[in-house]
Amino acid sequence: GGHHAVGSPVEVIGGHHAVGSPVEVIGGHHAVGSPVEVIGGHHVVGSLVEVKVAKILDIQKMYKVQKEIKIGGTCFAVACGSDGMLYAANLDIKTILVINGAGQIERRFKHDCGYVYGITFSKSDNIVISDYRNHVIKIYTPTGQLVSQFGGQGSKQGQLSRPMGVAVNEEGHLFIVESGNHRISVFTENGQFLMCFGSRGSGAGCFRSPCYLCISPDGLVYITDYNNDCIKVHDQDGRYIRQFGEDIVKSPTGIAVTSDGHIIVASLSNKISIFTQMDSVLVNLVILGWTVLIVLLSVMKEIYILLTVKTRELLY
Repeated sequence: GGHHAVGSPVEVIGGHHAVGSPVEVIGGHHAVGSPVEVIGGHHVVGSLVEVKVAKILDIQKMYKVQKEIKIGGTCFAVACGSDGMLYAANLDIKTILVINGAGQIERRFKHDCGYVYGITFSKSDNIVISDYRNHVIKIYTPTGQLVSQFGGQGSKQGQLSRPMGVAVNEEGHLFIVESGNHRISVFTENGQFLMCFGSRGSGAGCFRSPCYLCISPDGLVYITDYNNDCIKVHDQDGRYIRQFGEDIVKSPTGIAVTSDGHIIVASLSNKISIFTQMDSVLVNLVILGWTVLIVLLSVMKEIYILLTVKTRELLY
C-alpha cells in the first residue's frame, strides 16, 4: 500500500518524500525518513494488462529512471541481445517482439511455446526460451527458426518441470530454474544434461518454487527462492555458498548483479531491493500500483525492470 518501515533504505519517484530522506517514490507516498524509490502510478481498475519496461541508469550509485518503453500485451520474459535490442515474449499473441532503444518494434516472430517465463541468448547468439507450460527449453535462431528443444515433463535427470529463469555461463552451459522440481538443472546448448542441484525444502541447498537466476561477474549463481523469501547463492558446481534477504524481500522474482557487485532483486511485493556485495541492503525501490517481475542488465550495462499494472497470478 506504499508504506514502509521508518529508516528503511528507499527512494520514491513521482510522489512526495521527507526532506533529507534517501528515498524516492514513484506514484505514491512513503513514511517519513525512509530511503525509497517508487516507480509508476495508479491505473484504472479493469484496464487491460499493460507491461512497461523502465530503463534505469546507475550514476554514482544513484539509480534513476531514464525512460520507459511500453510493450503491448502480457509479457513475463525479456532479454537484451548483443545487437542492443530488447527481446520481449508477448504471451497474448505468442510472439517475440524485437524492440529498439526508442521503443519501436524493429521486427517480430511467432513462437509455439506455452507460457514463456525465461528468455536469454546462447553463446552462439541463439534465443533460449523456457516453455513453462510444456516443460521444455526451445532454441531459436535470431530470426525465429526453431533449432531444437529438450527436457519434457518429469523429475528424472534431464527432464524438466515448470522451467522459468535461464542463464548462460562463460562455457555456454544453460542454467535452468525448475520451479516445479525445486532445483537448478544444467545443460549444454545442444540439450545434453550435465547436472542438477537442489531439492524441495527451506534449508541450505534447498528451494521452494525458485523463480529466476543470474550468474555474477565472479561466477557465482544467484537464485531467487520465491516461497522461502530469500536469495540462495551457489557456485557453478552446485555447492551451496550462502543465502540472504530474509525479512527484506518477499516473494523474490527477477535478479541481476552489476559489474560493481550490486545485487538487484525484484519482488512481487512491488519492491526492488539493491544489496551490496556484503549482502546488506543499499536501497529499496518501492513500486506503487505495479507488479515487479524481472530485472536484467543490457549489453550496455544499463538496468531494465519489467513492470505490469495488473497482476496475473503465477502458476505455482
